[in-house]
Amino acid sequence: MENAFVNAFEYVNSKYEFNKENYPVIKNLTEEQALIFSLKHGLLHVLKSVNKIDDVPFEKISIRNFQWIAQPDEKLGAIPLMQKIATLKILVNIMSLANAIGITKEQVAEFEISTDEELIMLIPVKNIGAPIIPTFIDTIQYLIESLASFLERADHENQLNKKCVADLIKRVFLSIMYWFDDFWVPDFLSQIPNVMKSK
Repeated sequence: MENAFVNAFEYVNSKYEFNKENYPVIKNLTEEQALIFSLKHGLLHVLKSVNKIDDVPFEKISIRNFQWIAQPDEKLGAIPLMQKIATLKILVNIMSLANAIGITKEQVAEFEISTDEELIMLIPVKNIGAPIIPTFIDTIQYLIESLASFLERADHENQLNKKCVADLIKRVFLSIMYWFDDFWVPDFLSQIPNVMKSK
């Protein structure tokens, strides 16, 4: 399964390049400002997709029930197709954010799928005060809230805490590997080119 994520990461970041040609505004930015721009851009894309996803498993034991999402587009109705496209776009943007903050393909290849206990430590979510296993949606909400906070602080301090942002995005990446861990996932990830503007 890890190889599927490595291949997807490599593909996404060969197509999504934050450079002066794709985003002319970058030519007027410092290196630090260009990184902040890239992170804000990725966050905005995640925000556009997150509310279109609501049919994901709450327990990993149910992940096989989610295999419908790997079906070809023409086999899905309008709402499942919308959810599939939104989920793929979120994964694309997480991979783009990871690359922007300096996570490499080699590092992704070394990532291991987390256990339930490890995931609880990676994405802190509580229910009635007790830590619980975060769902995929919990993970995305954690990404949105945490990254927005880091970027807001960068606006005030004119400096980004890159170490904290890299740690956050690594945690989120490991979480998506946990949730997308079944035989159908490589087929699902292979459909990423269908949702990217640049093919």
